[in-house]
Amino acid sequence: MVDVPSSPGPQAVPDEPGGAANSSRRWIVGVVLTTVVNLAATATTVGGLWLQKNSVDLERMEVVNAAVGKIHSSEDRDQAEGFGLLRDVMREEPEMQEVILASVERYLRSPRPLGAEEIKGLTGTITRYVAIQGTQDAAEVIRARDPLKDQGGPGQRSFFLPGMKVDGVAFKDVVMRGTVATGCYARWTIWNRADLGGSEFQECRFDGAQFVGAKLNGVDFTGAFLKDADFRDADLVGANLNRAVLGGVDLKGANLRGAKFGKINFENVSFDGVESIAGADFSQVKQIERAWNLRDAPGHESAIWPPGS
Repeated sequence: MVDVPSSPGPQAVPDEPGGAANSSRRWIVGVVLTTVVNLAATATTVGGLWLQKNSVDLERMEVVNAAVGKIHSSEDRDQAEGFGLLRDVMREEPEMQEVILASVERYLRSPRPLGAEEIKGLTGTITRYVAIQGTQDAAEVIRARDPLKDQGGPGQRSFFLPGMKVDGVAFKDVVMRGTVATGCYARWTIWNRADLGGSEFQECRFDGAQFVGAKLNGVDFTGAFLKDADFRDADLVGANLNRAVLGGVDLKGANLRGAKFGKINFENVSFDGVESIAGADFSQVKQIERAWNLRDAPGHESAIWPPGS
């Protein structure tokens, strides 16, 4: 009898090689895909915001460009509208302040006719004038800026305006430190309480200008025409007034500490009521004895006088 081998029973099927590893891989792939999807959604959102912001920026730039075109128009209405738009954009979008100020700066440097209209019906001995409207509108944009947002630090935005023609313009309370305006025409301008510290106004015309309470420390007025200018309560500490014309100026309450007068004619210049002349340099002044109330002005003990005087 031949023995027949019995059939083997059910055999356990061994696990596929690396089965657990594959399962882990699938889980990791799922996590990665989820992360990628989330990142894509985030990027889409950020990209949308970026496009939206840049779209707004482009719109603002279009408004600014249109406004700049208007301020250079020969029509007063266009100029007024253009400067008004620039003020609005600067107020609503402070980051565009520098772009707008640069446009106004270029306008004030551009060749424009001199001119200001006499104000009729005023009493007093000094005639007053009002500026051409476009020029006054330009000054209003500068006055409306926020000095705290100046790129170089609060109040440190200087202006490059050589030869500017701003007769009759009111710059009251403006902050324009370090302005370079050599050879400017600024007759009958109003700078009351303005901060112009360190500015350069060599050879400028400031006939009848008002600087009441202005900060003029370190300002260079070399050769400037300051006849009938009003410097009451002004801070002129360290100012350079070499060769300036001072006939008829009002210096009551002015602080002239350390001011340099250089080769200047003092005939009929009054120092009545000045706050101080301490450390002021009068060593080269002409006709110094023709000045009024100078020798006994407050601080005269430390002032520098002409040799032998």
